[in-house]
Formats: sequence, C-alpha cells, structure tokens
Amino acid sequence: MHIFGTGGANGDKDRLPPTRWNPSGLKTNCGFCAISYALEQQKGKLVTADELYEQTLQRLGVVRQGNGDPIPRMLIFPGLNLDQAKIRVEYHELEGRGRGPADYTIWSVAQHAGLELKSGAKDLLNSLVQFGAESKPGWRLDDFVRVRMNRPELAGRATFASMKNYVETNLKGNSIVGSIHAQHFVNMAFSSAGEWKVFDAQKGLAYDGRRIRAELRSLDLFERVSTAF
Repeated sequence: MHIFGTGGANGDKDRLPPTRWNPSGLKTNCGFCAISYALEQQKGKLVTADELYEQTLQRLGVVRQGNGDPIPRMLIFPGLNLDQAKIRVEYHELEGRGRGPADYTIWSVAQHAGLELKSGAKDLLNSLVQFGAESKPGWRLDDFVRVRMNRPELAGRATFASMKNYVETNLKGNSIVGSIHAQHFVNMAFSSAGEWKVFDAQKGLAYDGRRIRAELRSLDLFERVSTAF
C-alpha cells in the first residue's frame, strides 16, 4: 500500500482561494481540512486546518525551525506496519523520540482532535460512487437501494426494507473518505431526505459522482464519524 502523501512547499503556487476550514488556502492539507469540517458538523465548533496542524505539532513535540513546516501537511494514509515503514525524508521529524508515522495518520489526528472513527464498507462505498457517476442528477439513496436489489446474487433474497436498512446502516451519517491515487481526503454525508453530499473542505467544492470518479477514481479509505461523544 502507498502510505505517504505528497509534501509540497507552501509557496504561492500551492495556494487555493481560502475556505472557512482552510483559511491559508493550502493545497497540501486536505486531511486536516476534512477533520476540521467533520468537527464543525459534529460538535458545532470550528477548528481550522491550520489550528489542527499546530496542535498536532505540539502533541508530537515537533518544534518549528524557521518559517517552513517541519512535517508536510499531507496526512498519512493508514496502513500495516507503519512504525516499521521507511519514512520519506520530508517526514523525518516523525522518527524516534516516542513517536512515529502511526501518530500522523488521519485516524490518529482525527481521534486526538475529538472525533471517533469507525471504518466503513469500502466495497459498498465504491459501488455507490459508481452508481453516482452513472446516474442523472437528483437521485436519492432509495434509487441506489433499488439498484442493489437487482443484483443477480440478491434477486429474490432481500426485501426493499431489509436492503434499505443495510445501506442506510452502512452509509448514512458523516464520513471522511480518501483516495490513495489522488492523495486526497474529502467529506461525505446523506441528508435526511437521502440526498448525497460529498464536500471538499480544502477547496470549498461539492462533488458529484462523475467528479469523484474522474478526480479520485477509487476510494481507499472510508471512516465514519461517530455522533456519540
């Protein structure tokens, strides 16, 4: 598994129009932006990506030397044997002194920020993305449920009510999703009316299925944000 994201400098070429969650307009902090957005959704409290980054440096005991970032702002995708993995030179500050790359995954940073995460069903999520990419605008979660029921292996074996319960149980609520290919994290949710919303807090943009498929391809991380604190 590809573990580490791209680093990138913090010059003008790496700037985006600022958003509420990304006031500095960086292009390399999508994980912190996704956590910031999720925190505001769940707790009604805004902690920006910049603030989360500084809090993380403090937690890890990493001291700034000059104006540059001591660790890239691209959070690490969770994977096996992170502490034994070879750390890219940009992440060398994570080596030793009681810390390691596992302390800089989106899991670890989100949990220390106050979010409880639970891994979701990635196969179901990617099936949803494919459905969204092929569907006309305005579709609802019930439409996806009907398509799932028509799968040959499920024909005659599931009622609409049971399939809807399964899909809602595994997809509804707020989530952080990510793509290893694109090295990018975004937020996902369904409204009470079954409307799908995928939002990029770093860029301040909403995605539909076609855009997700084009930009992110497949989703390799699906972390559901618990509402119980």
